[in-house]
Amino acid sequence: MAEQTLDNGIKTATCKICGQTVMLQEETREMYPSITDPDELASMACQCEGGEKWREAKRQEAINMAFVKYAERGLADFMRENSYKRVMVVDENGNTASLWRMEKGDIKITTSLKKII
Repeated sequence: MAEQTLDNGIKTATCKICGQTVMLQEETREMYPSITDPDELASMACQCEGGEKWREAKRQEAINMAFVKYAERGLADFMRENSYKRVMVVDENGNTASLWRMEKGDIKITTSLKKII
């Protein structure tokens, strides 16, 4: 079911895990900006027990995407300016991002998340 707006202006969607109708608050949208599907967003906000592993996987995915964007944005230009072929970033938690400059100048990135605060 897609996002619905009630008469009082509250937006709702359906949890994909338990089928319950969930209010979509602006805070939830801000916490997970990469999730655009209203039902998936509702699943993140739902308090049902059955979806905790799914929600944790989605949280990790969102954190991973943010880490990749951060690493890619800052390092890609640095690599090009200094003619580096490979750069690896390690943060204080042991998370890594490796960037390779390919033959055509494209940047390839891989990540490894060890610990999330």
